[in-house]
Amino acid sequence: LADKHPLTATSLLALADLHRAQGHLAQARDGYRQAMAIWERAQGDHGTEMASARAALAGLPSGATQPPDRLTARR
Repeated sequence: LADKHPLTATSLLALADLHRAQGHLAQARDGYRQAMAIWERAQGDHGTEMASARAALAGLPSGATQPPDRLTARR
């Protein structure tokens, strides 16, 4: 699918959710923003998909970055 297709945005949202679950918050934030940009171009600034992405993005801690390496954090 093209990078402007709404289904691409849906896939990016799912990938962002996976990144979030794994603690990769910076990647999650990027994925949510990319999905929102596609939906905005495709259907405007509304819709349930856009609302889901906004809610997920808003739920991330502000200034979230990569978590420390688990091995380093245990020292």
